[in-house]
Amino acid sequence: LGEALECFLSQAGFSVVLVSALKVARFKEALGADANDLQDAEAIARLVMVQPDLARSATRVLLEGDPDGSHHLRLRRLSRRYERWMKDHTAACNELHAVLRMAWLADYQRFFSHVDGVAALAFWQQYPTPAEASQAEPQTIAELLKRSSRGRIGRDASNQKAVDVHSTARLMVLALGGKNPHRWSSWAQEIVLLARHLVHLNDNLHRLREQIE
Repeated sequence: LGEALECFLSQAGFSVVLVSALKVARFKEALGADANDLQDAEAIARLVMVQPDLARSATRVLLEGDPDGSHHLRLRRLSRRYERWMKDHTAACNELHAVLRMAWLADYQRFFSHVDGVAALAFWQQYPTPAEASQAEPQTIAELLKRSSRGRIGRDASNQKAVDVHSTARLMVLALGGKNPHRWSSWAQEIVLLARHLVHLNDNLHRLREQIE
């Protein structure tokens, strides 16, 4: 559809610019725009205005410069692989949400806005359930969050988040762990495995995005 639409608009006299869909998606996330046609169009327009170097030659010109289609075929393979891995990523995130909901009830959503963020995945691998988090010192948790976030979570924010996590974990252990102290054991292993799998997927998706670009 993209190539056909570009050729149609060019023949109709419009000046067409091709922009990477990945660049647009990241720019749209920064704007915090909703998912609708008008917001999509505005995100594309703003992106091209502030980063004109992202403009690409017309598809027709690109195809003429690649007569055997090798670049086109490689991009198609990479794009299809990216789509498959993104489906795996979404499925793993959904599965992790389901297990965390059982282990942490709804409280885990207060700690991390993105369950697959680098700090969140580092935390889930180290402290998958309230049983492990309640045994750790808040300062140890804070250091893990600050280090794993690569500077995105500051010292004050990491300290506050660590205190919140630790106090929530202790309350859950006191309230739910008395009757069944081993209630979290099976969930812990599952959460760790899912978090490791998502780390692997995130790394591969990052490298694949670079190849696509």
